[in-house]
Amino acid sequence: MGYISEEAKALALRVAKAEASDILLYNGPINEEGLGGVIECFDRGSQHESVILILSSFGGSANSAFRLARVLQSVYRKFCVLVFSFCKSAGTIVATGAHRLIMAQLSELGPLDVQLRKRDELWERRSGLLLRSALTSLKGSAEAFFSEMMLAVKVKSRGSISFKLASELAADMTCGLFGQIYSRVTPAELGEDWQELHVAYEYARRLAEAGGLVSEEAIHKLVHDYPSHDFVIDRLEARKLFSAVDEATDEMYALAAKLGPLVYEVGSAKPIVESLAKIDKIEEKIDEKTQGAQSASEEQQQGSGSKSASPP
Repeated sequence: MGYISEEAKALALRVAKAEASDILLYNGPINEEGLGGVIECFDRGSQHESVILILSSFGGSANSAFRLARVLQSVYRKFCVLVFSFCKSAGTIVATGAHRLIMAQLSELGPLDVQLRKRDELWERRSGLLLRSALTSLKGSAEAFFSEMMLAVKVKSRGSISFKLASELAADMTCGLFGQIYSRVTPAELGEDWQELHVAYEYARRLAEAGGLVSEEAIHKLVHDYPSHDFVIDRLEARKLFSAVDEATDEMYALAAKLGPLVYEVGSAKPIVESLAKIDKIEEKIDEKTQGAQSASEEQQQGSGSKSASPP
């Protein structure tokens, strides 16, 4: 998708130094392959203070998203999710485990409603909220139809039909019309949808206990309250859900400009995982410069001392 230039790596080092954080890049579906790539970026046996995960994803496996966030929580004392474009579905699950969220101006998160495979279809999926939304809509339509029929019977009979009989007639008509529709909904489908949605809710709740970035009420809203899977949760909306949402800095925008498609376009095939900068490497460079300056200063002092000690 893109090549990481030396200029981009240099900018990543500057951001890492400014934020005192390692920087990881993840682009593509969240799955076990991507999780393995993240783990390979870690130094064995080392404990870092903080990491910034630049995440661009349309989603993926909820299980992998939970494990990815857990790994970052265990390896780092704090981790931040930085979004320049899309961080949807399973990507939002990862964000619920972060300690801090940084969003660019046009970036967006998404609801946590899971995508379920359509029965008897290849590669097609539907929202886990679709069936519940349909039932809610049917309920409203059935109630409106019942009220309308009951009042129509009373009005047209000019009071000759009692309220009880009018209600019974309206109920019979409502059941006859909507009963066939409701009969197509099976308990297994309802149970499957609820189970999958509950998995996303429980993963996000457990991650948020460690990250402290999002409340249980906000997680419930992410799972149940948005009308569609592709609903845009921009930075303004995210601040209603997450307790710490910052804007990307100028240096971060400069880094994104150099990374280009790696942060502004989302791959759909294989995840791309890169370690852009590590804080220990920066500290090593600073130490080398400091030691070099000290050595030069000592040599100058020794040289001046030997000159002053020489006979005239």
